Amino acid sequence: MWTFCNIHPLDLTWINKGRTFLQGKARSATVSCKSIENNATTCSLSDKASANLNRPPKPKAARPKKQKPSESAGLASHARFKRTPDSSASPSEVHRTSTNTKPTPPAREAHSVGGLKRRASSSAPGSTAGIPEPELPSDHHLLAAARLAALDPDDLVSALQGGRYRSSTTHPPSGTLLRASHHHADTAAGDPIRITPALLLATCKELRRRLLLDRNFRPAHIAQIIELLATRCGDREEGNEAAAVAGDLLLRHRGCSQGLQAAQRSTEQIELARLLPRLIPALVSLEFADKRAWEAIFRVMHSNMDTYTGTEVAALVPALVELDSVIMPDGSSSSSSSSSSGGSITGFGSQQLQRPAMHLRLQVLARDGGATGDATAALLLWLVASSLKQVEVDQVVALTRRALLQGDLSPSGLCRLLRATALLGNRLVESATEAMDLLQRHESSLMALLAQRLADQAAAGRLRTHEFTDAAQSFTRIRYLHPSFVVELAAATAQGLRAGALKRRDVTVALYTCAYFGLQEAAVGDLFAAAAVSLEHRLEADDFPALVLAHLAWSYAIAGGCGQLPQRGRNREVVERFLQKLVAALQSRVGMKGVRPPAEVSGLLRFALQIWSATHPSLAQPVLLEAVGLRQHLHGQREGQLSASAASLVDGGARSDRSGSTAGAGAAARTISNVSPSSNNRSSSGRDGGGSGNGHHGSCTRDVESSSSSIDIKSKKDRSVAAAAAATAASLLEPTFVSELQKDVYRQLRALGYKPLMEERVSCWTVDILFSLRGHRVAVEVDGPTHFTTSRPYHSLGASLARDTSLRKLGLVVVPISFKDYETLSQARRGEYLRTRVELAVKEAETEAL
Repeated sequence: MWTFCNIHPLDLTWINKGRTFLQGKARSATVSCKSIENNATTCSLSDKASANLNRPPKPKAARPKKQKPSESAGLASHARFKRTPDSSASPSEVHRTSTNTKPTPPAREAHSVGGLKRRASSSAPGSTAGIPEPELPSDHHLLAAARLAALDPDDLVSALQGGRYRSSTTHPPSGTLLRASHHHADTAAGDPIRITPALLLATCKELRRRLLLDRNFRPAHIAQIIELLATRCGDREEGNEAAAVAGDLLLRHRGCSQGLQAAQRSTEQIELARLLPRLIPALVSLEFADKRAWEAIFRVMHSNMDTYTGTEVAALVPALVELDSVIMPDGSSSSSSSSSSGGSITGFGSQQLQRPAMHLRLQVLARDGGATGDATAALLLWLVASSLKQVEVDQVVALTRRALLQGDLSPSGLCRLLRATALLGNRLVESATEAMDLLQRHESSLMALLAQRLADQAAAGRLRTHEFTDAAQSFTRIRYLHPSFVVELAAATAQGLRAGALKRRDVTVALYTCAYFGLQEAAVGDLFAAAAVSLEHRLEADDFPALVLAHLAWSYAIAGGCGQLPQRGRNREVVERFLQKLVAALQSRVGMKGVRPPAEVSGLLRFALQIWSATHPSLAQPVLLEAVGLRQHLHGQREGQLSASAASLVDGGARSDRSGSTAGAGAAARTISNVSPSSNNRSSSGRDGGGSGNGHHGSCTRDVESSSSSIDIKSKKDRSVAAAAAATAASLLEPTFVSELQKDVYRQLRALGYKPLMEERVSCWTVDILFSLRGHRVAVEVDGPTHFTTSRPYHSLGASLARDTSLRKLGLVVVPISFKDYETLSQARRGEYLRTRVELAVKEAETEAL
């Protein structure tokens, strides 16, 4: 017999609930009620299955708890529910910033005030967050949730925020269930109850009934409860249910519902509007996808936009951008449909950024301030990363300037500003050169000031490891070199390597950045030596992905071509030993016959092998050359195989082999397409592994060699291998682009009496223009903007420096022609300029030969 006392006669909900509960337990119960003198009701529930009450309960399987996200510093309201857009990335994203691929915001990064938490199916291995916490039995949940839901609103919010609730029988709230005699139904009086996510959700469900009649709850109470749901349930299995409960709380509460439905400003609407900068991020974190409810919320938000502070506006923008991933442009939920727009349609959340009220508020924020520097930086990052079709440069520049003027901008905020600038290149013109030119025209000193601030923070030791990594990725994306920052990056990474406190990603990014810019400093050489010591042991113990190995090969090959590697002593021996092990690891991963490496791996590795084939032949192993389609260029191929007549090139005609060429059979023709003047930096095909367009990364690897047709194939296995090789070669066929700048240089050289050849093959390389002079082969390399930094003064990037070193090792006299020097000359002076450069280079070669 279970006895419940002190149940108010007007609240028979608990009796019905008890009946439902027992029926759910497959028990048959009879309920009888009798009145007593104190106007209360005593209920007796006679259980026909009471004989089995002493049977020990069956243990319940613990449901795996999802990993708790770590809280990150940032905006007070939004950051509690989110991971950040500039969070750390996977190895494949480590260098994606250098390939003009738009990073997923935060992190994206993953790195930050950024991406909202997503519900995962399991927690990370080894994490204490993955250990299921002990859950209260379901009957305890029932009673504990009822007790909590009956509390005074302030006491309820306080208990939920504290995470524990201590029950008391001294002064019970009206309508609550007190102690039950059965030991399954309650805990000991006064024992604290831990409020788990499941109990929080059950309490909110009970609270929905109370909200229909209880006017003691204010909209502020509802906002606090929804924030708690987002924080504790948003990334768990209960996330979808929590989103529905949050919507019910918002719509069932009288003040909130009236505020959303009011056509004009009312007391309820004004009170609700003040809470939206907190409510909207919480609802987005819960992935609340009711579009009609969102439309009502946004109507209230826009009508009260002028009342929000700068910090509140800064909290709204990231949430609105994240809403794009929750609700599709057609109004459907992201969980039930997928977007096929490919980012071409402005999302539902980003559409709110285009509304006049929000647009005007952002302009005021940029002009007059009102938010902290970090909040402004986060706002700018999310604005640039949104699905808006257009982002105004004036607005970006104004917000960047405003953030820099704030005295409270942290190193993390500086990194966000730099990341926003890097993303801007993709958003506007998909070119770092043109994006930086636009910024230069709007604010000439803006980037220099931002880079100097970061360098100062690095020199003062205030940058954390992931901030170094984030800033380095952004600098490479926009090709902006600040020598002091690179030196500090190299020194900090080398120190971290010796302490054994760095992740592989941080090391890889630092090596990549130093090689990318080709800066010759002692700290850079020290970094490559320290990395060789650390990575040598990791190569033996860890299973490195092929992409990471390819990035390491690219970085060390460029560093060797730029003279960054140690040239003497023990450090040189350490680096040499590491390179041999790196090549062995590459052979085991990408050197298998008939297996074609992925395009990104192949591109990075090809350029490394091109350099090694000239500067360090022992590293250019045949199996690797064959895997990336370079082996045929080293064996039996003669110059001129892919040369076309100079006249057809200049006239823009299709390219064909020279009739007098002695090239091997099966050499395929290459087509040359003109490019726009704005893209005249693509003086040769291919990429440099850093996405900056530096020529010769893979410029000699695009031909189809059909030499397999002459092979005597005797078995099916041989035929399959040959077919795979042919497929590899076919996949490398791409048009070669010759810029107008290169064509003009060719015309001038021909007018001077030289006999130039365009796009001439030399070993693994394709030379822009090649001719002979007094017994010397002269290679003229025409370098457009992407061969240089966007910072002033211009510096050649590491890939271009390594290319020139490799061509000199092959016996060529290299004459690099820079666009910045050549294009400033008049047509009458260009010929004389070229003659002087060629004669000077040949004279130096003759002097060295003596």
